[in-house]
Amino acid sequence: MTGAALPRTGTRSRAGGALAGALRLVLAVLLALGPVGSVVVLGWLRRRMAATVARAWGQGGPAPGLVLGTPGTGRLSRALGGLAANLSAGAGALALLAALTLPFTLPMAGAWWAGWVNSFAKGYEDAAIGPATFLAAWALAVPVLVLLPLALAHAAVEGRWTAGLHVPRVWSAARAAGWRLPTLHIATAILALPFLVLQALPVFLHFVVPGYPDVPPEVISDLRLALSLAGAVWSVVALVLLRGAAARTYAVAAPRAAARDPALWQGTRAAAVPVPVRQSRPSVARPSVARLSAVWLVLSAAAALALPAQVLMAQFLNHGPWAWITHPLWGLPWVP
Repeated sequence: MTGAALPRTGTRSRAGGALAGALRLVLAVLLALGPVGSVVVLGWLRRRMAATVARAWGQGGPAPGLVLGTPGTGRLSRALGGLAANLSAGAGALALLAALTLPFTLPMAGAWWAGWVNSFAKGYEDAAIGPATFLAAWALAVPVLVLLPLALAHAAVEGRWTAGLHVPRVWSAARAAGWRLPTLHIATAILALPFLVLQALPVFLHFVVPGYPDVPPEVISDLRLALSLAGAVWSVVALVLLRGAAARTYAVAAPRAAARDPALWQGTRAAAVPVPVRQSRPSVARPSVARLSAVWLVLSAAAALALPAQVLMAQFLNHGPWAWITHPLWGLPWVP
């Protein structure tokens, strides 16, 4: 009798956890429909990254809530503690994203504007300024985008957004990530494709909606709402998958990096995580490991090129003045 009851209890527990997770995703989508709610979602994603790494290191705790606080606290803290924590964490995550991405997104936006103005002014002697600026910004974007997932994970684990700006540590973790890093960037390029489609779709709506754009205003309003909702859904789904993968990559790479360079990682949480000792194989020399690490980093850089390329293509199809800065995979999870 007792043995038969245990599976049903476990099944109910798993079903309840799945339902709670689904409700969190629905709430996250609703919050991602606006910029302020997107900050909450950004903070929740950051706290999920920290929780994922903690579980991987055997330091599990409760999953962070979007609104509710930690069980066992006071009524007010339980009712709104998660919301307050997510706002604070989201503000920090947004500050880190701005510090890392604005140095290349702003020049991209400026280069596009310069090219646009030059095309009307017919200033052929200045025609190279826009493309040269864009290529320089693209060259800066690649190393930043390669390190961005691990920088976000490092900041989440350390509990300070400024920790993500410690480039030597993040670079050290990237070198120790192995095949996981290019795989993560390939997944990013694939999961970014729907954002390209959503931005370009209004240009082709006349093939889908009969009579567009000569349709009643309420139809256009419904179409905009549908596109915004689709953007919010995909932003949450893609970021949950990608930030989770980044956290798992960091959970493996950071302790390895800390073991290789204890002085660099001194005082960090990764430094306290024991690394399993693997028996070295005589056939794998240290220079070969270094070369393999370089290969993974080059593949990561090649894959990272795809995201700004997709943004550029979407801008050619349907220009948005803020699209350079507000892409959900390097900014807020919000499609304006």
